[in-house]
Amino acid sequence: MADWQSCVPSMRRERSMSLMKRNGPIVVGLYLREDRANTSYIVIPHVHNLTRPSTAVSLTLSYPLRNKKEIPTTTILL
Repeated sequence: MADWQSCVPSMRRERSMSLMKRNGPIVVGLYLREDRANTSYIVIPHVHNLTRPSTAVSLTLSYPLRNKKEIPTTTILL
């Protein structure tokens, strides 16, 4: 995780595979999900609006971005 954190130094580590940063009332984050073979990560960006009452941080972008062939464009090989 330290190598990911060095790429986005403005974000801090939250949990084992998540980086987050608060920008005013908005929390932005990156969740790193390993594939089944543990050979790559899928980076899932998410945003949470703190101005809405909530009991948890929602993952409003909880899906990977895909290219024209429906392949996740955020997959990073290990």
